[in-house]
Amino acid sequence: TEKQQLFIKYLRLPLSRDMCPKFVCWRSGHLLYDHMGDQIDSVHKYQFEDKKALVQLLRENVDKARHWSFLEYGSGLANATIDLAIANPNSTFISLESSTSTAYKQQKRLDELKISNMVVGRIHSDSTLLRKLLESPDMMRYQMIGMDYFLDMIKTFTRMNFNTMLGSVFSTGVSSFVQVPSAKMISLAFQTFFPEVPSGVRHNPAGPYLLKNHPSVAFENAEMRMIGESAKSPAESTVTSHILHPFSRNDQEHGWKLIRVDLANLTTMVNHHFDYAIDGHDRKYTQHCESNATHFRVFLERQVDGFLIPYDRLEGISLIALLRLGLLANV
Repeated sequence: TEKQQLFIKYLRLPLSRDMCPKFVCWRSGHLLYDHMGDQIDSVHKYQFEDKKALVQLLRENVDKARHWSFLEYGSGLANATIDLAIANPNSTFISLESSTSTAYKQQKRLDELKISNMVVGRIHSDSTLLRKLLESPDMMRYQMIGMDYFLDMIKTFTRMNFNTMLGSVFSTGVSSFVQVPSAKMISLAFQTFFPEVPSGVRHNPAGPYLLKNHPSVAFENAEMRMIGESAKSPAESTVTSHILHPFSRNDQEHGWKLIRVDLANLTTMVNHHFDYAIDGHDRKYTQHCESNATHFRVFLERQVDGFLIPYDRLEGISLIALLRLGLLANV
């Protein structure tokens, strides 16, 4: 419905001290926070601040001593990942985008900036792709689902598919980042669009839309609950997770948090390479991963004889996987 679509767009707003609906307007296809006729943030300005905060968080939470691989699902224009690639020229970046036109816009920007350590794949980040990645011996050091794709997943997939996809992502990379709406933002969105939903909002004489009164009781710790109560991996795995907080400025704050999920332990059966069925390979391996906040250990155990194959580094992706991820023709 239109109300639900506006609800999703509301989740992309910046948060201000008073989020009364009279200060939120629809303009040029966007929802904007516009206090007393004095627009606080244009769409482009807020998007820039949004990207800047996300890139800063990512840079603070990746390994600074080694090179690594980084994959983004449903990347859109991949603005944050492009900035991260520029800052880490010896690491490897893979951007997966389903829209052909958007994927080529990404590639055009990479060409213009002469970025050689990032490639774009035109492919749907869906349950089929995640199953193939999970059955593949390729393992990413870092992965990311940005806010736009996270919201698209909620809108597009059934609850069961969403849960399985999220769990599969967490089992195909040592560390994954998921950008989600903050508890305050979710609480305010429900108060604005669905006030009939019991929420336990902390009312005061100034009204229910003041930022300081949120999150309401029903939405406390919503960021972690969205991840913890949803992700269901088909693999035998355990994860640890924590919230990363973006910087705020003036009287506004970002309406999102970044959840870092680390693969503490993984044991799963994999095949010889990505999308192995095309070639008829039948060799099997058990993939193991053990990690903590600073170190990881990944290795394969060959099924036929128990021979161990260690992954000394996670700096790239196999060529066969890359070619089957919809690599753009002009690369």
